[in-house]
Amino acid sequence: MNNHPTSPPGKMTLPPRAPHPSVPVPRTDHPSRRHSGAASSTSTKGMSTYSPSSRESIRHRRKMNKRRLRAEQAARTQRLSSEVAALQGDIRHLQMHLLSVEKQTSSAPAVAVPIARFGETFNHLPTVAESISFTPLVATVQDEATAEAQLRHFVHRFQHGWTPEASADLDHIVDGNVEVVDHLGASVTTSYEQVAGEPITGVRRLEATWRRFCDTFHGFHMGLQQLVSLEPPREWLLLITLTLQLTNETLALHYPHVVQTAKSTGGAKAIEIAAKLTASPLRLDVQCHVWLDGHFKIVKVHTVVGWAAALLACLGDPDDVVWVLTSPCPVYNFPQGEF
Repeated sequence: MNNHPTSPPGKMTLPPRAPHPSVPVPRTDHPSRRHSGAASSTSTKGMSTYSPSSRESIRHRRKMNKRRLRAEQAARTQRLSSEVAALQGDIRHLQMHLLSVEKQTSSAPAVAVPIARFGETFNHLPTVAESISFTPLVATVQDEATAEAQLRHFVHRFQHGWTPEASADLDHIVDGNVEVVDHLGASVTTSYEQVAGEPITGVRRLEATWRRFCDTFHGFHMGLQQLVSLEPPREWLLLITLTLQLTNETLALHYPHVVQTAKSTGGAKAIEIAAKLTASPLRLDVQCHVWLDGHFKIVKVHTVVGWAAALLACLGDPDDVVWVLTSPCPVYNFPQGEF
């Protein structure tokens, strides 16, 4: 039986012939057979330049660069904060040393230091301490503890400012003729400074200081950071943190030039400064140099407030701080005695 398909009469069907190995077979799936040469070149070039792996690599590098920049900025900020904290600590130590030197020089009489004659040696010359004869105050541990407790009670009693109850307790803590030397801005107003034309002195002046602060500032809070014994049990240094909130009324009273400039034409910078000053409470570093009597009452207090440092932390620009502190109206120039 014939298995081949039948052919029409007169024709014979031959099986397909395989191509010769030397003849190339055209590829119909190649891009060059479907598109022009220019299109093929462009397509190949685009795929090699913007391949998915290349784009992913570029995005990864950009992301890592941003992370590195953020890390460097954070490290720089941390380093600056540490340097500022170290400088503030150095300032406090220097001020404590200055107070001790002033105390020694003010209490020491003039001493003539002998000059060695020709031929004498300089192995030993008498020091100031050896040349001065004095009777030191013998302080017991109990006296020092009593004085420390009295001062801590004083700060705690007035931590939220002046109140009638706290004022009634002043007579048990402060001597009636206490000497008050403050740089808290006594030139703000004269309503508390004089009564019937006579200046306020002693404990009433100290009370007036607290009342003035609480009447003109909001959110008054005082906290004791450190208590240093300079000459126990009579002489102490109190390092205090004071928190105050400025308002628009406070600015109008203490810094009227800021408010006036903000209201005038072209006062955009003053408006920005006023907004910063009233945005959040100010944190001020306060130093109180205190002397006590034999009954552990305060007989002298010397207070200095670091306004410049607080305003610099708030505004960030030293020129803005100078402009705020330099009021054209000296009567209302509140901040004094900056560190």
